Amino acid sequence: MARGILLVSNVIMERFVLWHRILPPAFEEEETTAAAGQWARYVTNEVQKAGGEMISSLAGTVVSSFALHELRSAINLALRLLAEADGQPVPAGGLPIAFGIATGDVQRAQDDAGRLTNTGSAIDRAQLLANQARAGEVVLDIESREAASRTYLFGRSVSTTSFTLRGEAIDRTRPLVEECRQAVSLLNPAPVPASVRHAFEPLKKAAAGSRTCALYLDGELGVGARAAILAFREELQPPAFLEIGAVPGGLEPLGGLRLALLKSWRALEPTRRGLKASKPGVADALKAIACATPPTRDAAVHAMKVTLQALKTDKGLPWIYIDRVLAADPATLSVLGAALEDDTVAALLCVRTIESKIPASLKMVRPALHIPLSSLEPNEALLIAGAMLGPETDSDIAKQAVIMGGTTVLGLTEAVRTMVATGDIVHDGSGFRWREDAQEQRQYLGPRALLEERFATLDTSSMRYLEIACAALPASSQQVVDAAVALDGVPKATRGRALDALINDGLLNGRAKPDSELLRRAVVQRMPPARRTEVYRFVAQALHESEPLVGPSMAATVGAYLCEGGDLERGAHAILEAGSLAADQGYTGTAVRLAAAAVQYQPDKETRSAASEISRSVRLPSRPPEEQEDDERPTMPVPEAERENPAEEVIRALKEQDHEAFDARVDAAIAAGADLLATHCLQVFSFVTRGDVPAARHALELAKKSGNQNAAASIRIGIASACLRLAQGRARDAMLDALDALATARAQEDGLGEVASLKMISTSCLAAGLESDAERLAHVAAAVAS
Repeated sequence: MARGILLVSNVIMERFVLWHRILPPAFEEEETTAAAGQWARYVTNEVQKAGGEMISSLAGTVVSSFALHELRSAINLALRLLAEADGQPVPAGGLPIAFGIATGDVQRAQDDAGRLTNTGSAIDRAQLLANQARAGEVVLDIESREAASRTYLFGRSVSTTSFTLRGEAIDRTRPLVEECRQAVSLLNPAPVPASVRHAFEPLKKAAAGSRTCALYLDGELGVGARAAILAFREELQPPAFLEIGAVPGGLEPLGGLRLALLKSWRALEPTRRGLKASKPGVADALKAIACATPPTRDAAVHAMKVTLQALKTDKGLPWIYIDRVLAADPATLSVLGAALEDDTVAALLCVRTIESKIPASLKMVRPALHIPLSSLEPNEALLIAGAMLGPETDSDIAKQAVIMGGTTVLGLTEAVRTMVATGDIVHDGSGFRWREDAQEQRQYLGPRALLEERFATLDTSSMRYLEIACAALPASSQQVVDAAVALDGVPKATRGRALDALINDGLLNGRAKPDSELLRRAVVQRMPPARRTEVYRFVAQALHESEPLVGPSMAATVGAYLCEGGDLERGAHAILEAGSLAADQGYTGTAVRLAAAAVQYQPDKETRSAASEISRSVRLPSRPPEEQEDDERPTMPVPEAERENPAEEVIRALKEQDHEAFDARVDAAIAAGADLLATHCLQVFSFVTRGDVPAARHALELAKKSGNQNAAASIRIGIASACLRLAQGRARDAMLDALDALATARAQEDGLGEVASLKMISTSCLAAGLESDAERLAHVAAAVAS
């Protein structure tokens, strides 16, 4: 009995059909006909060896079906048979064969004589595609092509006599996507644009000076700021370079400074040995920070002052670079700000910001210069794309990269990599060229959409590795990432191959980390909630078991991962422990942030009580930090009557778009026991004003999951939802949400809610182009408010 035959009747299964056909010229002579028959028998035998179920074999036609998961092995078989047919001695020049592949239902039944018959739309479509295929082609219908698109490249589009049926032929010259992806490593790194070099002239001047200077790099992500900083570091060779790391939620006390010290530990070791002999307390404090056992705030500030003084040489100033200031923990910013305020300390502080506002902890660092960074001019973007592709590449390819990726360095980089990884362009040994002569021109996609195209070329193991690498701490050791991927069930050999492939693709660097913040966000945000929870759980376990320097302050980081991984009780407890440590050590802002984070993760009575205790032990300043001598020292609690109204402080910060103050006030309010639903709704408005729609969406989801879901809550959620929909460009949906909130407010006779709803409806009308209606509703809102 032939392998794979199913002795069943009246069974309908979804399978794909492989239709082998010998083109008619092969039957012109008797010798050729005999060779064709022998060849057909050989094909039948090979199909059965590969697990295919024979449907029929007649003359030069061999029809078989395979299970859906066997599509790749069947296509590989077809490609191998095509190569063997090309080398057949009879007829001269090889045997002309072609394949058609279609996916669909195949019905097996027995006729009246007990013989098995096969019918189904997949068989008919596979025949139509094989009949229209040229010699040497494997043509797939659209459904099969989609299933094979991660593995194979396609060329000619094939029409059939059926109006609804079209197919695509595999490109036999370069059939495998994997082979094209390997050429990504042949691309040159993007050079620092001349315009960016010119903008960084103040940096070169400040680095050559003898006084502290703070530089704020303002502008959108992707313009090449970090690459420029690293290029200037190589060029100017500062005596030290501390890159402040990002920690989840900015929670871990001195976490950013810890990661910076670990990354530069080898370069700092001579200085630390010198301090060990002269000032052992400073050397011990540095080691304590690096081992996640932070000293008191005063000791940390003193240690940084002495270290920066020791690092200054005749060659220049030590550099401190903060690439993601919003992800830096308050304790690190506070310590750095206090150290750099001292006139005896000299360092170059370089901060990458999306906004022009200076973090409050760093406002006293003077002088402060803003360096605006903008997108490239089209001609310069063309030069950057051409430099990555190489001098032998056609300029039309560089133009297409600019069209697809836009005029940022990140966009151009992703466009060029995507064109290579997806097989739009190939390397012929001397340079890149179009894979197809008549290449279809593509429109602007932007970095995020280009990354999604590249994700589609990854196999499952590589994607799982990438998800964990992007979810892990940016400065986590490769050991931690590998341990987390192992917990995900990826075998060791597969992990090695996946990492090598991701490095080749430019998706990860040699330390198994994404170089692009956009890439990290894209990977984390595209994961389904269940997968994200699973990944965070693996990272938490790997940090606990494989990170060699797990000190008490890392409880904040491990706790955040535990909470994101679904273990809310243990995670919130760990975060509260870190909060108590921060309060005891004098890191006020971090203590309040940790207390608020614990409540948001686990808003039960015990967590709220512990968070409130931390909140009472410290207080945030009401006045701007420059008006106080020390805004981070713990102080005696202030009587409630002497405090400003916390709600008014939050609203004022929101109106003034002082995002840092708003976040601090919200954390303090949550830690002190404020209503989570109300604060999350306010966060929606704040994130919308920042242009961070994903964060606003997350805040709205948290508001909907909070307790106290009454009529007043419904009004707040409706208005917040309308605000988010406006940010998403959905004015009509925003209007509907605001109308629902208005109806509830009027039913509850809630005057303030009615006014807020009317104002939101007016704003929605304005966004929808209904200016007169918007103006009329604004007048109604003013009348109701009065």
